[in-house]
Amino acid sequence: MTNDRPIRVCYHLQTHTNPDQVARLVEIIKRGSPDSVVVISHDEKARPLDTSRLERWPGVKVLLHPAVYGAFTHLDRLFAAVDWLSYHGVDFDWLVNLTGQDYPLRSISDIEKSLAECEHDGFLQYAPVFPKQTPASADWGAGPGYVLCEPLDARLRYKYRNWRVTRPTPFKQRWLRPLMALNLVQPWVSVSLAFGSVGVRRTSTIFSDDFICYGGSFSCTLSARSLYYARDFARENPFIVSFFNGVLGPDEIFLQTVLVNAQKFTFEPTNKRYIDFTGSRNNHPRILGVGDLESMLRSGHHWARKFSYSHDAKVLDLIDDHIGAKVLDLIDDHIGADDLINMDDLIAALRSANQRPPIWRQDRHRLYPVFAHFGRERILDIIPSPVSRLGQDDDRLTGSLTVTADTVAESTCAVDVHGERAQSARVLMEEEPGSCNRMGNTC
Repeated sequence: MTNDRPIRVCYHLQTHTNPDQVARLVEIIKRGSPDSVVVISHDEKARPLDTSRLERWPGVKVLLHPAVYGAFTHLDRLFAAVDWLSYHGVDFDWLVNLTGQDYPLRSISDIEKSLAECEHDGFLQYAPVFPKQTPASADWGAGPGYVLCEPLDARLRYKYRNWRVTRPTPFKQRWLRPLMALNLVQPWVSVSLAFGSVGVRRTSTIFSDDFICYGGSFSCTLSARSLYYARDFARENPFIVSFFNGVLGPDEIFLQTVLVNAQKFTFEPTNKRYIDFTGSRNNHPRILGVGDLESMLRSGHHWARKFSYSHDAKVLDLIDDHIGAKVLDLIDDHIGADDLINMDDLIAALRSANQRPPIWRQDRHRLYPVFAHFGRERILDIIPSPVSRLGQDDDRLTGSLTVTADTVAESTCAVDVHGERAQSARVLMEEEPGSCNRMGNTC
């Protein structure tokens, strides 16, 4: 899907909790991609979001929808977002399907660059749900190494007509667990604590060798054309949608089954998400924290989930540090062989990769390459005075430089880093704790 024009990405967020965390996610997306569209589908019965705070960003829209865990409502909300984009004439090339508890592991510009270079129709985790019943000639995607769920779970989810009878809670799941024995001693009736449902075994199914049941994560990144195809398929095939409405977790099989069987698209069989189900129960991934940071960053994925402010808020700050440190790499990239920086090019690059907190004190050693190029005396001429205690302690910094598109002054000439000429660029100092922060926060 490579072309000469810039791509436009829509980020679709399905949210139900943590309004401040949702706002932080929207902020890092919009700072990294000002021209992107963010459509938030929020659970209408959940704690309200601060809509005015979110929609002050251009291209952000909050929609309210009914939501039921593990039901077709997840797909209804996705297709409603597509309908909204279509109705308002919003063109987009890609849609990134997220939750409010996702967070980027790479800069938004890096993620969008990979999409611009992608020759497939997206990143969609998929594999046959019933491997033993799948022809060898079928598209196996991420299989046979990956399966959505164990055979018993797959049978109970997708070969039974299920009805929700209660809202699953930890208390109910604990006290009703003995009922799960019914699934092992007879084949006609099923019980699911994870979904709060009971089911009756079907006598027929829509799945066949020509319409294979594929499954994977609902978290995915899809091209506009594949997403519109799935939306139109749902509209034109109400009987099939009715079948999916009666299964458990249709959001984990509908897109995969419809799009892969269409044989009109190609996908990388990965969703580019870091999600850890180790030790989890009832289908919920583990909440990530600081202890998972190294594994997350080493994974090479675009996004991770799930995060929770109440569990570990610091991990998001550390991810911001990692992403933001790349701004200095951009500065190095724009220092030419003649030691000249073209400020116009640098400003454009910073704008395209702008991140929430580019550099933090933990990464102050990353500033040394900048000083090696500019020289301590020269950088004092380039940045405005006063800058507190900059470089007083020999080869150490007492604060950390924050360089963003908003803090680099517009310039029409080059800056000679050796001093023949220098035009001011505003570089702000984040002071040590207890002193005034010049980034606009309270002292």
